[in-house]
Amino acid sequence: MEISSKPHIVLLSSSGFGHLIPVIELSKCLATHHSATVTVFSVTADSLPADSRLLESAAFSGLFQARSLQRPALTFSPDTDVIANITPRPCALVVDLFSTEAMKVADEFHMLKYVFFASNAWFLAFTVLSPHLETVSPDMPLEIPGCSPVPAGGLSSNMCDQDSQHCHDYKRIAAEITTADGILVNTWYGLEHRTLDSFKSEEFMKPIAKAPVRAIGPVVRQSGVSSTPKCGLFEWLDKQPVESVLYVSFGSGGTLTTKQTNEMAWGLENSQQRFVWVLRDPRDHDATASLYLNQSTGDEIVSRYLPEGFLDRTRGVGMIGPTWAPQEEILAHPAVGGFLSHWWPLYAEQDMKAMLLAHDLKVAVRPNAMPSKETVGREEIERMIREIMVSSREEEGVGNHRSRAKELRVNGERALSKGGTSYEALSEFVKECEMGRVRREDSKTISSVKEML
Repeated sequence: MEISSKPHIVLLSSSGFGHLIPVIELSKCLATHHSATVTVFSVTADSLPADSRLLESAAFSGLFQARSLQRPALTFSPDTDVIANITPRPCALVVDLFSTEAMKVADEFHMLKYVFFASNAWFLAFTVLSPHLETVSPDMPLEIPGCSPVPAGGLSSNMCDQDSQHCHDYKRIAAEITTADGILVNTWYGLEHRTLDSFKSEEFMKPIAKAPVRAIGPVVRQSGVSSTPKCGLFEWLDKQPVESVLYVSFGSGGTLTTKQTNEMAWGLENSQQRFVWVLRDPRDHDATASLYLNQSTGDEIVSRYLPEGFLDRTRGVGMIGPTWAPQEEILAHPAVGGFLSHWWPLYAEQDMKAMLLAHDLKVAVRPNAMPSKETVGREEIERMIREIMVSSREEEGVGNHRSRAKELRVNGERALSKGGTSYEALSEFVKECEMGRVRREDSKTISSVKEML
């Protein structure tokens, strides 16, 4: 069998756009900038056919091989034949947060095993610490060795209920993460240097995480030349002033309640700011409902959930896009100057993300109310929108949210460029995979010689 000179790396993604997109972008980066051979497996639930279409579309570039694995949502039962039938034989397996149970397959085939943690390093620190915590109170600060403490209210309730099945499952995942040969985290040194340094210190997080942590981000989906025909949304954006439009979307899984949708509409209208709103069916009992439920058409949403007369009063000021929109292209448009997103904490780790952006990095504002627990009123929504879209535009010089966000963008691009901290960290990872492949081939050669003797 011919041995490839490139390390062959397999990446495994769990269900959902929010998991699959970072894995696809990391795969592109490994293949394009680090000369690795890459195969991507995506666990695709029957309820999420769009996952398979996204994977097929990404693989069409020819940068990597791709294959969907039909499984129940958010689960993966490892099949050894999946790896056994790949040529050339891979030397490393990279799993995402919800696929850690698959690392046993890497052990069976003597492959290096890594976890790609697509969130920030601060949440990674909490995650690997969580199996060591007997109690976590949402109303008390949480100390993390060598890192900023998590303030009271910084964790959603489902992360604090130690008796819940959710918490038990998450602690199992966290313990599995620490058995990896390494952790790749979607951040960069200039963004979270204190937290990343704590993972290198025997005094702080290194004994807890065990596995080496490499910051390889920002791994994000890049906007480019779209194959989608120019639609009315972009024709409208082309006519708006620079940085004058607020983009409102809560990710592929986030949904608002009926009451919150109504308050959001009033807040947008009363702010008197231009907006593009990707509007999904409200769900009153599940903030992640849109991950697995079919959505209504735009006309149905408009007639059932928005305030009477909203569309007429905001005509020419706002655009409503149902269910899905080309987010990267919208955010890259010169007219877009703000983003109201799922940093508005609804579920999972988003409380910590919102705090990181608003308090540590000071590039965002967040509501005083807790959206995961109560409805945020129209007055507060209006205040936040105007603070981002009006105050940041009127303030001069450095120090406002918009200028800091632009500085971080430049800093992140520098980290990814050749010689940058993230570029070098990913290069070290690929070299480690290559060394693992060479060691395995040498071991096979020695075994063959022994058998001959």
